[in-house]
Amino acid sequence: MKLSIIIINYNTKKFLEECLKSVFEKMKNIDYEVILTDNGSSDGSAEMVKANFPQVKFIENDENLGFSKANNQGIRISKGRYVLLLNNDTLVLDDDFDKVIKFMDENKDIGILGCRINNPDDSLQVSCYKLPSMWEMFTHYTWLTRLFPNSRWVGDYRRWPHNEIKEVGFVIGAFFLIRREVLDDIGLLDEGFFLNAEESEYSLRAKKAGWKTVFYPDFRIIHYGGQTKKDMKDKAIISHIRGGDYLIKKHHNIGYFITYKFLSFILSLIRLGIFGASLLFTNRSEEHTSELQSHSFISYAVFCLKKKIQ
Repeated sequence: MKLSIIIINYNTKKFLEECLKSVFEKMKNIDYEVILTDNGSSDGSAEMVKANFPQVKFIENDENLGFSKANNQGIRISKGRYVLLLNNDTLVLDDDFDKVIKFMDENKDIGILGCRINNPDDSLQVSCYKLPSMWEMFTHYTWLTRLFPNSRWVGDYRRWPHNEIKEVGFVIGAFFLIRREVLDDIGLLDEGFFLNAEESEYSLRAKKAGWKTVFYPDFRIIHYGGQTKKDMKDKAIISHIRGGDYLIKKHHNIGYFITYKFLSFILSLIRLGIFGASLLFTNRSEEHTSELQSHSFISYAVFCLKKKIQ
């Protein structure tokens, strides 16, 4: 079998149904299987899948085990030469996945692949980033990535048009294609992660083992984004913070971790002051809010303040 598609679901029945419909409609010219792990949904997702998609291999959990554990359950029973981790809030747009397989077959050094991801309005959704590091954090917090977006040393992929095949740090888990040999080489996803940072950590492990992570623009999906997290907002915030810390601690020594946290704390305070002042002269907007919460320290501060007010 060429491909195993693994989908994780938690209380997103409507999106899951549309996702499965798109998979079975578009994936016509390839030998594949679909494995669904449901993390204790209470919205009728399980009943819908059993009634409408009997061909799906179904794993039903009693509780929400998180992204890594649930995907690993599917990976363990998968048979494909390639394993695709696909979010349940996605729609497959193209029907020529065989060219993705052909590309991977011809490039044996590529271990992980991501595709072009569009927003529901068909605009580009940024889907690849640099691997987390002290330098990556510093250049982002100090706006160097915005000042020099095309620089080899400080630029990132957020302003890159995603229009060419390119080796990247990591691709997001909405579409995360893994070569079977990579799984055999470095193992499964780290179950120390619950919901965030597992794909960046896995790409980092793959890179250390000599595998490339590549963005491939010639296959497209739509990603609605954040649907699972809507039902578990507080847990998602904490998971984001803990996931980033766990990744740094796992791959660096304690001195690096302490320096990383101290520097991020200081730079976050500076950014918080700048953005706080800017709100006095501009309309409060969603863009400001997302910018303020894009760093772990600020996210944690906002979370604690919210809980105290409640």
